Amino acid sequence: LMIPSLERLVNAIESKNAEGIFDANLHLKAQVDQLTGRNEELRQELKGSRKEATNFSNQLANANVKISQLKDEVCLLRQSEGASVVFRGVNRPEGMTPSSANIVNSQNEYLIHLLQVTDLNLHTRNI
Repeated sequence: LMIPSLERLVNAIESKNAEGIFDANLHLKAQVDQLTGRNEELRQELKGSRKEATNFSNQLANANVKISQLKDEVCLLRQSEGASVVFRGVNRPEGMTPSSANIVNSQNEYLIHLLQVTDLNLHTRNI
């Protein structure tokens, strides 16, 4: 709890010695102690602000990655507009970043699924 008027009163009392004579050294020491304490508070606030800025920077980077992925999906959707192929995004667990192997495996599974559906459609037409 910071009460400036009370602090000034305490500083004035501390700056007088027992005989009531003003001692500049005690007054200056009290001011230095007060400024040292405030300096430490400011350091802690700066440390917290830096941590918060790092967190926001990471969130921004993740958001930019997600935006890039969504733009790529939109581009693929636009390219496949006239085709009879239905676009399907890559399924992966939440928080997992896509790697080339994961994307290739997912696309291979989707291709197998399409081939099975196509094969089933051909067999049902022949029956």
